[in-house]
Amino acid sequence: MKAKRRANLAVSYLVLVIISIIWLFPFVCLVLQSFRGYSPEDGGGGMVNYL
Repeated sequence: MKAKRRANLAVSYLVLVIISIIWLFPFVCLVLQSFRGYSPEDGGGGMVNYL
């Protein structure tokens, strides 16, 4: 019984971690874009291809 409860907790925590990573991904993209340069030789401030 205790092993089943521990397995259920592990699965729930794993799901929560995956959901939080998906939820934080747009904020990481915003931070990465905020540090980009806007000079014409850097691409002029458009979308980047390193993501």
